Amino acid sequence: AQMVWNMVLSGGSEPEVQQWSQDLASLLDQSSEQEVKAGNLDMAWALRQHLRQIDPGNLINLLKLLRLSVKIGLDHETLAKLSIAEFIQENLSILQHDLNDTEFLKNLRDISKENCLEPWLLPILKACIPALNPLTAINLLMFTASEAAHSAHRFQLAIKYAEVCLEIDPQQIEVLSHLSNFYKEIGDFNQSIDIALRAVQASNNIFDQINSLTTLIRALLDSGGRWHEVLPIAQEQQSHLLDLTHNQTLFNRIYLYRLLNCTFYLNYIKDDPRSSRSLQNQVLALCEASIHHQNPN
Repeated sequence: AQMVWNMVLSGGSEPEVQQWSQDLASLLDQSSEQEVKAGNLDMAWALRQHLRQIDPGNLINLLKLLRLSVKIGLDHETLAKLSIAEFIQENLSILQHDLNDTEFLKNLRDISKENCLEPWLLPILKACIPALNPLTAINLLMFTASEAAHSAHRFQLAIKYAEVCLEIDPQQIEVLSHLSNFYKEIGDFNQSIDIALRAVQASNNIFDQINSLTTLIRALLDSGGRWHEVLPIAQEQQSHLLDLTHNQTLFNRIYLYRLLNCTFYLNYIKDDPRSSRSLQNQVLALCEASIHHQNPN
């Protein structure tokens, strides 16, 4: 089939060859999708390999070929031959638009979810970073980190993904909070506390301060034996919460999820259930008011 195709190409003009190649690429893509739906993954894989020969720069095809390679059980040596990370690095300037394509990012996210534990995934994600919006890159990496941590309890691997995020933005509060928790889960309490302190220092608004102080309180409590450090930090957190509720400061959904659990440790720190419950109710009432403000109907 390859010989016949080459013979056809040799008889056409440059515009004709380009159009024929596009038509064949589209046909191969559609045929591969049909084979996937029919459960014929080996045939779908073969069709995508042919498409790769015709259009080697098609990133979406490369990702779909990678997913099929994993699903049909090809070994790591065969997967390495796809050289996706190397291809992206070598052609970064001309792939800028393709790397930000919505379909490409969706396929990359799906691959990350399905293969978060695979050693070949992180190099591919790192290769894409220079072309992506920093927040897009961080969201993708932290999505993968969360999958590794919470679905597979591979916290060491989750730490690697989070640390790449901090290379992009060393003061990203959400990443620092997650990273502190990852270190806590592997029993590295000192590092967990140090990361939480970094989050506190990087906080530049009252919502981030409350969230970071909550992370620090959790890290200190879980480490054991550092109650003398917890008390002043808890007082600072409660002071911020009182300011927030007193001023009736409404907030968006991002902060909502963080604040819902920020009062969880109050009863562990101070034996004053009436005061703790009062503050918890005020915070929850503010959360409810913020939800109604965003969704008045």
